[in-house]
Amino acid sequence: EGNIVESDAFTAVDEFGYLQKSSMVYLHYRGVRAISLWPKLGRRDVTPHLVATVSKDVLAVSKIGIDGCSLEPGYWKQPDPHGMTDVNVLRHESASRLWTGDNHGLIKCWDVQAAGRGEVISMNSGASGWISGMELWDSAGMMCVSHSSGLCFIDFKAGKMVHDIRKKEAVGALTALGVESNTFFAGVGSDLMQYDTRKFGASLDYKNMAVGMWNFSSPITALSCTETTHGHILVAAGCMDGKLAVLDST
Repeated sequence: EGNIVESDAFTAVDEFGYLQKSSMVYLHYRGVRAISLWPKLGRRDVTPHLVATVSKDVLAVSKIGIDGCSLEPGYWKQPDPHGMTDVNVLRHESASRLWTGDNHGLIKCWDVQAAGRGEVISMNSGASGWISGMELWDSAGMMCVSHSSGLCFIDFKAGKMVHDIRKKEAVGALTALGVESNTFFAGVGSDLMQYDTRKFGASLDYKNMAVGMWNFSSPITALSCTETTHGHILVAAGCMDGKLAVLDST
């Protein structure tokens, strides 16, 4: 079992004055709902150089300054990515391709190098209600979408849903180390589930895919994971009661 550290207090420490050195880049009129970095953080040798942001009114991509604490003005920007529907998730597939998901279960793929708006795929994910998380594995062509009624697995290269796992409780969050990672985590109600993509099969039996489980006192609403210098996978879970738990899942 992993080691868990819980905290109900958070203090921002600006040890080196990064906040004072940062500059604001205004791209959105409404609140930003999701951020995606490319390459994705998690692996210890990764340094992101692109950041995508999405709100109800704008989807945009900016370059991160060489100093690491500034953004260049957005070099690609599209208004109203999902019309009048709120967008909840955003993920990079590659440096030029992005995926978004909304409150009605619709997912879209955007190519910043394509002509026009850059919208190359628009499909129903099969999600019931709002989409809470999204992770994808490029080599397998597989995507997992978490939502208020469970998990959907989608073959995004074929453009079709291949499996729908219904849960009694909402899946509040989803996280993986990257597009080639074997491990991903899902917050199913107050349970933190660890899955292994190497157990993907024709039937996608989620019981066989599960390799770990931890229970918390409150529903999980946010997840993030990273790899340590020793190769351990740390996962942080934010809960509805305001507590934060960090565990070593290795």
